[in-house]
Amino acid sequence: MRYAAYVVLFLAIATGQVRAESLTFQQVFQRAVAVDASLQIARMELERARLETTRVESQLGWNAAGQAGIAHDLSVFGVPVDRADARAGVDRQLESGSSIGLGLGVVREESKNSVVPFLPNPSQTVSVDANYRLPLAQGSDNVGYRQNIVTAEAGVDVAQAQWGAARNQLALQVADAFYAAAFTYARLRSAIDAIDRAERLKRFVLKNVRLGIAEDKDRLQAEAQLRARVAERKVLDATWDSQRIVLNRLMERLPQSEWQPAVAVAPGPDALDIAAIQAEAEAIDPDLQRDSARIRIAEATIARRRDSGRDKVDLVLSIGNRQQTGDIAGASTSNSENVAGARVEFRAALDKRGSDAELNQAFIDRDIARRRLDTNRTNLRYNVARLGAEIESIAASLEEARARETAERQKLDEATQRHRVGRATTAELIQFENDYEAAQLSLEQQTIELARRRTELERLRGTLWRDIDFAPHGAPGAER
Repeated sequence: MRYAAYVVLFLAIATGQVRAESLTFQQVFQRAVAVDASLQIARMELERARLETTRVESQLGWNAAGQAGIAHDLSVFGVPVDRADARAGVDRQLESGSSIGLGLGVVREESKNSVVPFLPNPSQTVSVDANYRLPLAQGSDNVGYRQNIVTAEAGVDVAQAQWGAARNQLALQVADAFYAAAFTYARLRSAIDAIDRAERLKRFVLKNVRLGIAEDKDRLQAEAQLRARVAERKVLDATWDSQRIVLNRLMERLPQSEWQPAVAVAPGPDALDIAAIQAEAEAIDPDLQRDSARIRIAEATIARRRDSGRDKVDLVLSIGNRQQTGDIAGASTSNSENVAGARVEFRAALDKRGSDAELNQAFIDRDIARRRLDTNRTNLRYNVARLGAEIESIAASLEEARARETAERQKLDEATQRHRVGRATTAELIQFENDYEAAQLSLEQQTIELARRRTELERLRGTLWRDIDFAPHGAPGAER
């Protein structure tokens, strides 16, 4: 009766599992994508990186400045003077590296003592200026700005690659958990069927024992088989619950949400074009994209370091107008004069060890990025080749596994018929039962492993993402 109760319980659980929601890997992954925090963070990092280009481009915008003040001081003639001044101007750097500026200034001076009678007192001077700065060495062609643009654009590629890496990591995590759970669930179904067969065998043996046509050893063998299957089922129940909860966490479902994994292997090509697949994988691999972007960043840094190590030689040209008005001996006077000027500014660092060290660091960063690119490309090619070989090997052996499972099923059915008429022993029937279960699980395992490797190859090729919606549920920063 105790074993009958087990059977009733297991059949009830099995019936509940059959009615549970069936989810494929794509469906589980889609639900995980919708709630994964790492993808959301990577997306926000990408949006942040895109703003860097705008920030750098704003360096060519106009800047405004102004100042005003009052003072009581001594004039050049040594007499007290009250002064009020105000100045405003705008300037901007051009894409070529030159810069222009426009300025307007007003100065008013008044002294109680007029030492020089031919100078106006009070006086007001209005100045209008335009200047043009042309870098002749450091800063020519605006290397800093141009390479900052390159760095900002490469930074977007790095952030995009980081998002792709987060997507890959999530796909690997979900695939490992899903296909492991799928095999556990297959073993669980097999255990339920085995318990049912073991219970029917035990009932048949007990009936024959009562009729005197079976020995006590047959009863013990049947009972041991049932106990082994019940114990195995308990372990598989715990394992399946644990794996299902892990996947429910990835999908942010309730921990005890019931569902069952669905694995279907569609017919694939007879032979894989490994060279074409490698080319596809290299074109979209986030690690290669990140390394390529870091090489561009390192080269931009090298260009900036070289430019900053040069001497600074600027030619500054200016034109303007000065207008002075005031009173001389009670009479108003006004003078206006156009002005112009040119000067050369020079600055050189006498100790260039710091700039040389920074330049060498940039060269090393570029070499590191190149080495990583070569290594990751080689690893990717070998990974694709390995997966291709495994897929072809498992696919070729799958037909043999199906044939074995069919043969073991027929062998078990034949042994069951012989056992019913006393031509086969209970031990022989149990052995055939175990052989059939092993063949069945081997077929399930190879089917799941083939699906796992095809999923991994689709991830590398980028075809895995075709039916996945990666659109964010809310735009970053929408709460601000």
